[in-house]
Amino acid sequence: MLKDVLVNLSVAEGRHPACDYAISLANAFNAYLEGVAIAYTPAIAGGCEVMLPGWIEEERDKAAERAKAAAAKLKGSALREELSAETRVLNATVAQAPEIFAQIARGFDLSIVQQTIQNNQHMKTRSHLPLCLSQVDQCSSFPTFSGTAFD
Repeated sequence: MLKDVLVNLSVAEGRHPACDYAISLANAFNAYLEGVAIAYTPAIAGGCEVMLPGWIEEERDKAAERAKAAAAKLKGSALREELSAETRVLNATVAQAPEIFAQIARGFDLSIVQQTIQNNQHMKTRSHLPLCLSQVDQCSSFPTFSGTAFD
């Protein structure tokens, strides 16, 4: 039985199929839903000698607003569906975010992330489809996941 679902909330504009799928799944199983939105810390290239004053703070504030908006969207959708749901807004760099999400995912029956878009024409991808990861081995020191992409 599926008791709790974790979804990585996209902070990009547009459709959010992973969020929509997580809500549908939590509704079908009457499961607890938790969303994680990452407010990405701006990356600063090495050797950048000139930077506008306040740029980092401005970008950090924009990232925080996008993450809060993604969290509010999930909370609103969950409220309309009468689901038990919570959200977290976390600060992280692009490099730190996967590790943080993986650590949180260890405590959930199912984790849902949105696949990224591949612009390489040589690669066939199913862009924007949710990818579900369920923890299948809780005895090892590292979780083992099985994954499925849904059309």
